[in-house]
Amino acid sequence: MEAIHWPKEFTPGFTDNFVSAETYVAGLTAEEVFPYLTHAHIWHDYYDGASDVKLIGSDEKPELKDGTKFSFNIIGWDVTAEVVEVVEPSKDRPGRLSWHGWVPGDENTRFDALHGFLFENMPDGRVRILTQESEIGKPAVELAKTHSASLLVGFQAWLDGMVDFARKKVRLEK
Repeated sequence: MEAIHWPKEFTPGFTDNFVSAETYVAGLTAEEVFPYLTHAHIWHDYYDGASDVKLIGSDEKPELKDGTKFSFNIIGWDVTAEVVEVVEPSKDRPGRLSWHGWVPGDENTRFDALHGFLFENMPDGRVRILTQESEIGKPAVELAKTHSASLLVGFQAWLDGMVDFARKKVRLEK
């Protein structure tokens, strides 16, 4: 199976916190679900934890592409981010989307994360969707001690909401 590509400084196991959520879904393809992640302006339609998504320097609806800089609020954190990898899925190739996100601050409050998603078509008409985040900074140390379970629940809700949203849209198109 495929894995998320990690820059060296965000390699899981060497960072201050790491969270992973995954789902397998029958009846959808990676190609059908992926656009609901890359069209970030609709995240709030299926995931209550994300809001106020904006492209930096543009009033356009944010479609995430390589190098896109954007901001958003996730679970109460105002995050600035830059997309570092986008690969559209195809029948024979997994889709990938990753961004480096940060909350500015001093050595006690700055937070850095690499958040990645993988969309992989599996045998028997299934899709595997994986999201992982590797975090650096004192806030990440605290999250690892006290809130990693809530992050896991939040990331799973993001995946489940995206899948449910895609199912409804695909049904409407058929």
